[in-house]
Amino acid sequence: MAAGRLDLPCGFGSRRLMMTNLMHTAIDHQRLADLMDYLLGTCNEWLDSMRQSANRTCPGWPEVSTVWLQRLCETESALLRIKSASQLVQLSES
Repeated sequence: MAAGRLDLPCGFGSRRLMMTNLMHTAIDHQRLADLMDYLLGTCNEWLDSMRQSANRTCPGWPEVSTVWLQRLCETESALLRIKSASQLVQLSES
């Protein structure tokens, strides 16, 4: 989905392989910043949704939502670090 939105070629395989290939392709096409923006946007949509549903009264939901909210926060942090590092590389190359 991200590759299609950014007009990047896309292969197939496991999730890990797909993400690795997507990032390599984005770098090769000088679109890593765009990819990070797209992924951060998607992550933020999920974060907003999880935060809005945090008060659900379904049995077990608070425990499950807490775990997923933590994972989303970790994902957001990793994406921000990648984006920041890619911007530093771009600055050093110019």
